[in-house]
Amino acid sequence: YSLKIAQKLNLSTAEQGKIELAGLLHDIGMIGVTDKILYKIDKLSQEEYEEIKKHVNYGVKILEDIKQLKEVVNIIKHHHEHYSGQGYPDGLKGEEIPLGGRILAVSDVFDAITSKRHYRDKMPIKNALDIIKNGENSHFDKNIVDNFFEITLDNITNVFLTEYNFQMKSEDQEVLAKHKLKELYEILSKDESELSEYEKCLKSMFNHYYDNRQG
Repeated sequence: YSLKIAQKLNLSTAEQGKIELAGLLHDIGMIGVTDKILYKIDKLSQEEYEEIKKHVNYGVKILEDIKQLKEVVNIIKHHHEHYSGQGYPDGLKGEEIPLGGRILAVSDVFDAITSKRHYRDKMPIKNALDIIKNGENSHFDKNIVDNFFEITLDNITNVFLTEYNFQMKSEDQEVLAKHKLKELYEILSKDESELSEYEKCLKSMFNHYYDNRQG
């Protein structure tokens, strides 16, 4: 998702590559967190959560000596910062946070809450989009959120299906390519009785792929 946002922002190919690589490597530091915490089913204690937060610093330490990854490492380091300044590790605020970090903040949260974990199921898509939308100017940069919602539904769907080597039907892809995520969000925000037959079909089509996603 981070690459799709970067493309919407019209960033250079080089910047897109850095953001895409940061997306792939952002959780490498989890290797430093004990399995007991990573695979715990119950809610984490505050002490355990503080240990999870250290994965950012672990990741930086693993990658910091690779000179070619200097900017990538900076994105990874700050992808848990909040636009309001309430994040970690440095409590950066607003545009103090590197652009790549602000992009990855949105894509990482969306990916996490729409993926199944050993301790919970994935979140319904409407709830997931509510979290992203409601996080504007607090957790997330509103401009990044706006561009995230501009991504077409075929691109959103392809991202999560690619992980599981699954493809959409060509006719479905053609339909989903005509609509943006913000349009789906508007449809999901309506009462079922308010939807047109076309809106019901579009909602059903997207949910078919989302609900059957193996993650």
